[in-house]
Amino acid sequence: MLGKRIVALGDILGFTRTVLANPADRVIAGPLQFLRNALEHSMNHAGWPVAVPTLAQLQSNPIVGFAWFSDTILLFAREDTERANTAVVETAAWLLHETMHAPRSQMRFAIDYDELYVDESNGIYVGKAVVHTAQLEKEQEWSGGALTDEAAQRISNTGASEIHY
Repeated sequence: MLGKRIVALGDILGFTRTVLANPADRVIAGPLQFLRNALEHSMNHAGWPVAVPTLAQLQSNPIVGFAWFSDTILLFAREDTERANTAVVETAAWLLHETMHAPRSQMRFAIDYDELYVDESNGIYVGKAVVHTAQLEKEQEWSGGALTDEAAQRISNTGASEIHY
């Protein structure tokens, strides 16, 4: 799947320090479990999960695509539609809100609108949107989020008034 779409790249702040300072089972049962619950809630807005969702459950969302590697979370619109692009921005905003006061789980997001190639079955995510979001995310020195000009323009063209924070 290749095409332009909204992409959000998030960094879990201080995750390296958390991993190095704690046993792996504590990291998995603590911040990672919390983040999986927060992501499920942020994607589906259906109440806090009773059971911790699996990666496969999180990746089965038909509108918002998702990948996770260590301290990096990638969200992307499965299609270049108003609904999908808005859902990615909304999911990132909800996730920022969910993690803002959570110890060892605060996040920083960058959002872009550009080309993205996705091969989920092989875990391949390549494109200008990934590079742009990685660059913008690293430029920030705070938790929160930022949009490239292209993402801001695309969202303003897709009904940003429909985004609920």
